[in-house]
Amino acid sequence: MLTLAFLAVRLLAAAVIAPPPAAAVRATVADGSVWADVVRGDEVVATYRLRAATPRTRWLALDVDGDGRVDLVGVDGRGLGTRIEVWRATGDGFVAALPSG
Repeated sequence: MLTLAFLAVRLLAAAVIAPPPAAAVRATVADGSVWADVVRGDEVVATYRLRAATPRTRWLALDVDGDGRVDLVGVDGRGLGTRIEVWRATGDGFVAALPSG
């Protein structure tokens, strides 16, 4: 539980103090999958498949680790607890920092 509280504080701090990114990242759910779209201006410059989609998961785009890249955080408030997953931007894709599943 302490880890979840620490992550929540870190997410809020990163969202407040992170500089604006050169490119935006958005999560899109389509064809039964979650996709990370990297956008510059009005143009999608790259798309990465993260995982299979689940209907209750909501996605946030923010710099979780302070490296200047926009990461994706999935939050699923199901049942008795909240499940959080973090996908870190690497510059050439995304990797699961907190595993899903």
